[in-house]
Amino acid sequence: MEGNGAGPVVSAHLFTFRSLRAAGRSLRRDREWTARIPGLRFARVIFVGSRRSEAIAPGWVDPRRQLAMCVWDEEAALERFRESSPIGRAWREHTAQHCEVRMRPLRTHGTYMGEEPLAGLPAQTAPPGPVAVLTFANMPARELPHFYRGLARSVPVLHASAGLIAAAGGPERLGRGGMTFTIWNSVQDALGFSYRREPHLGLVKSVGAQHRFIDSMFLRLRPYAAEGTWFQWSRYAAPFADFARSMQRAPAPVPRATTPPDRAARFPTA
Repeated sequence: MEGNGAGPVVSAHLFTFRSLRAAGRSLRRDREWTARIPGLRFARVIFVGSRRSEAIAPGWVDPRRQLAMCVWDEEAALERFRESSPIGRAWREHTAQHCEVRMRPLRTHGTYMGEEPLAGLPAQTAPPGPVAVLTFANMPARELPHFYRGLARSVPVLHASAGLIAAAGGPERLGRGGMTFTIWNSVQDALGFSYRREPHLGLVKSVGAQHRFIDSMFLRLRPYAAEGTWFQWSRYAAPFADFARSMQRAPAPVPRATTPPDRAARFPTA
C-alpha cells in the first residue's frame, strides 16, 4: 500500500445521508470548508445523478446521495480529516452508505473555475491495473442544452462499456458546472470509451472545437486503496466490492514519468 508515500493524494467519497435535513446541511456547510481544512488544496461536493442513469446523469435525484472529491497535499492530511473533522466523521458515521477511494494522480489537464490544484504535476504512465478518471466542466448557460443532450446519448454507451467498474457524476452551480468519477479495469478501457467510441467522441470533439466550456479539468488517477460500499441498488455494487478487495491485497506499481503527455479531452465522461 502507499499510505506513507510522498506527494498529493486525491480522494473520492460517495455517501448517502439518512435524512434530507442532514443532506441539506452537508451541502451548505461542506462547500465552504475548503480553506479551513489543513492540507486540503481543492474540494467539490455535489448531488449525484439520477438512480435511473446509475448516478451519472441529471434526472430525478435523491439529494441524500452525494459525491465529494478532494485533493490533499499528502496522505497525512486526509487521515487527519477522517479522524478529527466533524465533516469527515459524518460522511462515514452518519450515513446509510459510504465508500472512499484513495488515488495518486497520474495526469492533469486544464482548470476548473479558475483553479488548478495539481499544477506542475509531471505526466506519468499508468501502470497495469485499475485507473480512475475525474472530469470537471464549467459552462455558460447557453451551452447546457447541447452538453446535456450529448451526455444523455453517451450514458447508455458508458454503462455498456467493457472494463467499467463504477461511475457517478452530477451538476453543481445550477447545472453550469459538472463532475464525473469513473473507475476502470485499465487505462485502455478508459481511453476506449473517451476517445474511440461514439457518441462520446463526438461530444468531446464538439466542445473542444467550438469552445463551448468556460474551462474544464481532467484528472487521471491510480487507485491504491478503497473501502466501503457503492450504492447497493446499483449494477456497480458488486464490481466495486471486488475492486475494493483487490485494493486491500496488493500495492499498485510505481508509475514512471513520460513525455509527452497523452492528449486530454476537454470533458471526457470516462
